[in-house]
Amino acid sequence: MENKRLLRWYHYLGAVFLLVVIVVVLGISNSFKQQGNLASSTPTIDGHDLIVVDAPLAGSQVTSPVHITGQARGNWYFEATFPVVIVDWDGRIIGQGHATAKSDWMTTEYVPFDGTIDFTRPADLKAGTYNARGAVIFKKDNPSGDPARDAAVEVPVIFQ
Repeated sequence: MENKRLLRWYHYLGAVFLLVVIVVVLGISNSFKQQGNLASSTPTIDGHDLIVVDAPLAGSQVTSPVHITGQARGNWYFEATFPVVIVDWDGRIIGQGHATAKSDWMTTEYVPFDGTIDFTRPADLKAGTYNARGAVIFKKDNPSGDPARDAAVEVPVIFQ
């Protein structure tokens, strides 16, 4: 009788252990899936893939002028361009210009773009510190001025 009770107790512990292992494995798997989504090279806005930035890549070191390339859906452009802004760590605009479509932009498909944006290097820049960081912001052109039609993708960069 004692052996049966002990055997039942071992079965119970084994089932609990197996359940814990399954929960941990599923949790790790979901964590990797979520990290994979965060590392996507195609930013989404409201669930739509609107722009793919090829250069500069997030975290890359940049000098002035910055060469920008990628592709954006045709409705990201207006008159074959869209604005690009470079900001420092404090969000101050240190450079701005436009990306230009390399082919017909009157489509909902991806259209390649490129451009060169000059910026003023932050005066108090110290390599390896927070103020060496900034961002290149790719803004959807919005000639209507309607805030509901605004969209932007920010690529963090490091100034050299």
